[in-house]
Amino acid sequence: MIMSPGSCERMEPTQTSDENPMLSGLIVDSVNVSRMIHTAVVHGCGFAAQAVETGTQAVELYVSGSRFDLVVLDISFSSEHPVETARKIRQIDPTVKMIGTTADSFHAESQGFLDAGGSAVFEKPLDLATLSKVLEELGM
Repeated sequence: MIMSPGSCERMEPTQTSDENPMLSGLIVDSVNVSRMIHTAVVHGCGFAAQAVETGTQAVELYVSGSRFDLVVLDISFSSEHPVETARKIRQIDPTVKMIGTTADSFHAESQGFLDAGGSAVFEKPLDLATLSKVLEELGM
C-alpha cells in the first residue's frame, strides 16, 4: 500500500498553535501490522496518533486524563471485550468519535460496538480514502 499525505482531503497543518491545535487519534489493535497501517493512515489525514495494543491500555490512557478526537478500535479482539472498551471510553469522553475495524465485515461485535457509541465499522485495513470520507461524514 502506497500512501501519500495528499490522498486525504482532510489534511491539516502538522504544526499546532492555540488557534489551530492538531487533532489526535488513538489506534487500538492487537496486531502490530494493523497498528502501523492505521497509525500511518491517521497521520496521513493530519492527526497526531498514539497506538496501543489492548482495550485495557486505551481505557487506562483515558482514566489518566488523555483525550483523543478519534479512536480507531479493532472490534475483533479475541482476549478483550471491544464493546466494553467502547462503553468505558464513551462514558469518560462522550464527544469522541470512534471507528471500529474488523477483519470480518460481518463480525458479531459490530452492532454491539455501534450500540456502545461507535460511529462506524469498517473492514481492515482502513485506507486514506475511507478515513477521509468518514471524517467528513463525522464533521471532522
